[in-house]
Amino acid sequence: MVLFVLVLAGGIWSGTVPVRGLREVLSVSAHLGEILANGKKQRQLPIYSVETKDAVVALTFDCAWGTEDLDEVLRVLGEHGAKAAFFMTGGFISEHPEAVQKLAAAGHDLGNHGDHHKQMSQLSEAACREEITGVHTKIKNLTGTDIHLFRPPYGDYNNTVLEAAKACGYTSVQWSVDSLDWKDYGAEDIVDRVCHHKNLENGAIILLHTGTKYTAEALPKLLEGLEQAGYGFVSLSEMLLEEPYTIDHEGRQRAFVRSSPEPVIRITRIAPCVALPQFCPNIRISVSFTYLLCSYQGAFQGLTSIFVRAQMAEDFETL
Repeated sequence: MVLFVLVLAGGIWSGTVPVRGLREVLSVSAHLGEILANGKKQRQLPIYSVETKDAVVALTFDCAWGTEDLDEVLRVLGEHGAKAAFFMTGGFISEHPEAVQKLAAAGHDLGNHGDHHKQMSQLSEAACREEITGVHTKIKNLTGTDIHLFRPPYGDYNNTVLEAAKACGYTSVQWSVDSLDWKDYGAEDIVDRVCHHKNLENGAIILLHTGTKYTAEALPKLLEGLEQAGYGFVSLSEMLLEEPYTIDHEGRQRAFVRSSPEPVIRITRIAPCVALPQFCPNIRISVSFTYLLCSYQGAFQGLTSIFVRAQMAEDFETL
């Protein structure tokens, strides 16, 4: 059992960690200034991509406009055996119920894009929930399906939006490769932009739209180009990892690999402290805190980043 005391920018902290059998006792990054100064939560992230060894990508379409190109989009996807995710607004669902049913019948993922396509970061949590449940109810009534994928309108989010989505049973998903198809630069631009995107890699999530001028025209060459680059297509729901997982600072979803036994860390703030001590210049820190009770997912942002890494032999019990 390790008993430790740390003097940090925000105060003196103490705690205990069971270490028998663990080589790495503590390995988490902590950004304490903001949490210690005013109690603000760390900024949460949705999923932008997925860490995977498989050469696969997920195609996603935001649906807030028309359906004039939808049949062609579905035809091309079918020719390539590709399943995509379609994130729909409440207005799209109400105006095109037959399109929703067609997408469901074809086996594509149905996603939630907010009832009224609002900038949800400006809304209260209750209003965010209304935006999410409005779409959920409409799709449930049309297809009998409970959906679980959410993309905030405009890609605009904050902690309130993500927490509301989670409370409604949703996984929030952004994208790592943006086709910019809605800007009407032309079909060739869409193909080139996606196929040569700096973030095109295993587990990339590609953003497209329905109801645009050139997307359906670009789609055959786009999918061919991705296939020639060695990528296959999987549905977003298939590519996303199940719990437990972590999301890194770039929004990459990663499988959580638990040490055995799992370290238990309890930390208590004892007293305020002004500055870091100078007596431990050779200690490298890599520790992650939650406030008062620490878990492996804790990571607070602030003025000071501190890293502590303790390497121990397996038979060590006392530091």
